Amino acid sequence: MKKVLIIEAQIKRYRKPFYDRLNSALGKEGVDLKVVYSAPGPLEVQKHDNCELPRAYGAKVKGFWLGQRRLLLQLAFREIASADFVIVDQANRFLLNHLLLPLSLFKIKRVAFWGLGENLQADRSPFSEWYKERTLDWVHWWFAYTEGTARYLEQHGVSAAKITTVQNSVDTRRIQKFVKNLSSNAKTALRAKLGIAPYAPVGIFVGMLHKVKSIPFLIRATAKIRESIPEFQLIVVGGGPDEDELKRSAAKQPWVHFVGPQFGDRKSQLLAIADVFLLPGRAGLAVLDGFAAGLPLIATQLPIHGPEMEYLEEGRNGLITAPYPEAYAQAVAKLLSNPRELQLLREGAAISAEKYSIEAMVERFKQGILECLAKPRLQWGAARGQELQSARQKSEVWFGESSHSLAAVRKGIEILEVLPFPVPQASSPVETERSVLVTTSWDDGDPLDLRVAELLTKYGLTGTFYVPRSGQRAVMHVSEIRELSKTFEIGGHTLEHVAIDRLSEGDARVQLSGSREWIEQLTGKDCRVFCFPGGKFRNKQLRLVREAGYQAARTVELLSTRSPQCVDGLWLIPTTVQVFPHGPSAYAKNALKRFSSSVMFRPRVGLIARDWAALAKELFFRAIKRGGVFHLWGHSWEIEEQGQWENLENFLMTICRWREELKGVTNSELCAYAV
Repeated sequence: MKKVLIIEAQIKRYRKPFYDRLNSALGKEGVDLKVVYSAPGPLEVQKHDNCELPRAYGAKVKGFWLGQRRLLLQLAFREIASADFVIVDQANRFLLNHLLLPLSLFKIKRVAFWGLGENLQADRSPFSEWYKERTLDWVHWWFAYTEGTARYLEQHGVSAAKITTVQNSVDTRRIQKFVKNLSSNAKTALRAKLGIAPYAPVGIFVGMLHKVKSIPFLIRATAKIRESIPEFQLIVVGGGPDEDELKRSAAKQPWVHFVGPQFGDRKSQLLAIADVFLLPGRAGLAVLDGFAAGLPLIATQLPIHGPEMEYLEEGRNGLITAPYPEAYAQAVAKLLSNPRELQLLREGAAISAEKYSIEAMVERFKQGILECLAKPRLQWGAARGQELQSARQKSEVWFGESSHSLAAVRKGIEILEVLPFPVPQASSPVETERSVLVTTSWDDGDPLDLRVAELLTKYGLTGTFYVPRSGQRAVMHVSEIRELSKTFEIGGHTLEHVAIDRLSEGDARVQLSGSREWIEQLTGKDCRVFCFPGGKFRNKQLRLVREAGYQAARTVELLSTRSPQCVDGLWLIPTTVQVFPHGPSAYAKNALKRFSSSVMFRPRVGLIARDWAALAKELFFRAIKRGGVFHLWGHSWEIEEQGQWENLENFLMTICRWREELKGVTNSELCAYAV
């Protein structure tokens, strides 16, 4: 009988039904399951949501929290040694993982990760995330929380053949059954016990009382809702570090009903008397509690949501609002005032509960385990030999007899570039709820800009060309600029391509205003955007750019996927990647100059030095995952000098494969979306 070991830090109450079912399902397949876990840490104890597993398959071992309780060492070495397959949470704080990863890499022990893939929490450690990303493919198998997690893994080099998407879930059946069978009299009695009128609209929050859940936001939004619907009531279910603060708020506001941590039927009866499920902060598995009770989810646009946020389909089972209490309150009040729309969303929530059931999760998890166990576990030497043979065969196909030529070496580098960052097919699903805007910009007006324009047109992209009237290099003829303006946006770049940071205020005004007037007379179109030659300017000169009639200025800030920011009435546009083989020091200097901590501590920059295309793919796929802006820029004359035309076309082809899910915009249009 094969032995499968799953290691957990502690057991959450919502996980026990899953393990009960998984143990039964694997037993029927002749597989022995053991789940190892430890006592909860101090923070987890505050949540009051842990439990024990039956001894039939559960094994509680000693756990030691180290390094100010940031690291956990669990004494499960005996269980690991006897297991045929070990499944662990993908978390660096578990010290056992750092033992298991090399054992998996060298084919000594069959190991799988189970997790969300990318951590979107604001307080994540850059080094920790870099390490997690580098070791994604060290394991034999992956149990991905959601389809979005699976896409992230594939984009970072994990083969789809060893990914099982489990669609992370909880026991929704029990909640569904209880809510369906709860009588009207029982609901009225419970409302009376809480001090809620029989027909008062009710919103419910269920989750951890922690800053990431935005509890103060929820209280403020509820107060705003009551301005439109005075009888509105809020029920808060949960425990955690912010519990005392919530109790104080509830004491001052009688329409806030804090009931503490509730589980099983006690939680279900509270869900049964609510109308909407409110999660203004980080949303995770709790969304399924709401769906099981037939409650539409009202969430906000945040970058830190758990992968289960993918289950929300706006307009079908819930709503997503801007992350402001006023906008959130307005959406909730409007929904509660429209019974027909509310009923449609409630029906959609019930359908989602059926779709993301714990039974389906158990079946997927079981199948993944059986598939992995069925694969032979090669010893490291044999596995490495197969990899080398595969690479040799590929080189023979691509290079022929000239495999030692310079062209072959370059092609080999391209192979290495593609492997960590595979290009998804055009049919790949994407999270369309998170909009991704793509823009490009090209500086200096070199005649080779026409070649860039041809490539952009070929792959269905657009952008902005920043053109001076003259410069140190050749500039396109006025007829070429006029023709280019029929398809692309033309932006100001001073009259003579001069850095304005060294100019007097008067001379700077001449260069700024003169450039805009020249372009508008030449093209017959408004010139709304400006780019600083060399990226050089003084902050006080932003006022001059605005006074010259420009609405936005593009900078040379790199590695950004955020929207333009409005500073003193002028939109400042950052960029993502330059088509130029910068070394790591260039990125560091760029970050230091702009005090960009998120860039200064990106270890990936050092690893992919001079490989702008690989960096562009990583950030492009990150924008696909999170939403945001991808901004590619460069100089056509540099592309020629550095021999980057093929890399540029290949990358534009990558973007083109996602064209159905993206929106291409010019630089000025990008600012319109940021309003």
